Parts: sequence; structure tokens; C-alpha cells
Amino acid sequence: RGNWTGASGTANVRVEGGNTLATLLLTGLPQGGPYPWHVHDGTCATGGPIVGDASAYPPLMVGADGRAEANARLLGLKLNEAKKYHVNVHRSPSDLATIIACGELDD
Repeated sequence: RGNWTGASGTANVRVEGGNTLATLLLTGLPQGGPYPWHVHDGTCATGGPIVGDASAYPPLMVGADGRAEANARLLGLKLNEAKKYHVNVHRSPSDLATIIACGELDD
């Protein structure tokens, strides 16, 4: 499988108390999964480490309608508004090196 060239979606991150909630919604995808996803430091071009605990991100499962949605609760973590972040989706749990979708988080 290559990149999801027909995919579109939104990623939202908000702080509630001392926690960060991240939501990813994608459409126009082939049915399947699981697809790991994470918020990362940096941009799609630069890459960067995963923000928070990788196990806090439930994998995406794409339904027959081509939609996938997942929510992550990053406990005790607040994003730094001065930094750049991005979200990426990996090909599979055994192939995290292959990124099939990436998007920047807006300031």
C-alpha cells in the first residue's frame, strides 16, 4: 500500500485541565487497519519524537464508508504553543517507518 493520496481529514488538539486531547478524523480511505497514528514534535518535513505515551493512541480502523476516527488522551501533558507539531499515520503496527499520511497542526 502506498500513500493515501485521496485521503483528507482533520486533526484537533485541545487542552482540558492538565491533559491534552487529540482527535483524528480521516475520510476517503480504503477499508482496513489497524493504522497507528501519533502527534509528533516538528513538521512533516522534519519529523520528530512522539508526543506523550505511544500507547495512548488507539489505532485507526477504516470502515466500509472510508472513514476512520480515533481519540487520544495524553495525561499530564500540555503542548507548547511556541512549538510546531504534526500528526502522522503509519502503514501498520509492524511498519512504523512507513508514513502513509501526514498533516501539520495549525497554531
